[in-house]
Amino acid sequence: MRYKGKIITWNDDRGFGFIEQIGSSDKLFAHISSFAERKRRPTVGDIVTYEAINDDRGRSRAQKIALPGTKNCKTAIKRTRSFPWVGFATIALIAIVSIGIYLKYAPNIAFTNHERSAHRATATEATFRCQGKKHCSQMSSCDEAKFYLNNCPGTKMDGDSDGVPCESQWCRF
Repeated sequence: MRYKGKIITWNDDRGFGFIEQIGSSDKLFAHISSFAERKRRPTVGDIVTYEAINDDRGRSRAQKIALPGTKNCKTAIKRTRSFPWVGFATIALIAIVSIGIYLKYAPNIAFTNHERSAHRATATEATFRCQGKKHCSQMSSCDEAKFYLNNCPGTKMDGDSDGVPCESQWCRF
């Protein structure tokens, strides 16, 4: 015979509680494994239907417990718990990936101004060659003018001798 009752206590961590039969003060033990369908976790105050049995020791126990809105059938749904370490593991994974990306691109990002200009100079040296150009009007960029001033003899691009070539055309600061 099926009875109707209300869950009066429930320990979700341990998976059990007690049901009080409606219209009576009888309390029955209820275990999570006795719920016919476990689509959601039971909570205090839920109205349930159940069958009452006596266990080996003669204690009343509820079985085939059904929550409202569920079918009274035995469907085994594994109990799931949230693990607090999942959030920590996600943050740690993001940090590891971020560090890896940083280390991959850090050599390009971490240049000081001096290193950056030295790096540009070696890159431009590979691009430009001394071809007899002497005047700013023959240059196509500030980098080319700097290359000629530093590497080629007989240039006439630094009129005020401050080390900056072609100030009025290419290298304006």
